[in-house]
Amino acid sequence: MKKTAKILALVLAIAMVVALLTACGSKSALVGTWNSKDAEGTSITFKDDGTGSMDAAGISMDFKYTEKDNKVVLSRDNEELKFNYEYTIEGDTLSLKDEDTDSTLTYTKK
Repeated sequence: MKKTAKILALVLAIAMVVALLTACGSKSALVGTWNSKDAEGTSITFKDDGTGSMDAAGISMDFKYTEKDNKVVLSRDNEELKFNYEYTIEGDTLSLKDEDTDSTLTYTKK
């Protein structure tokens, strides 16, 4: 009985380690810096901690983001303003389709 309990405990411990390593290794495809194809000098950066920044014409705006099912929501601290995008990534090209206006922004991975 003790041997069975030890084996079961070992199997559970291995399963937990594998689950933790898998979760830690999952990095969003959005992470990185993307340069706009539509507006020269504009870039957007997504960090793996759920924050990011957009730089345009010498002005920088920090944001937080959440993503799920190829949708990303950008929001600013202490503001109700949120931007909802559906995104696709093909190779080194990121397309952000604004869900409110149907306009699409296109970026290339830096």
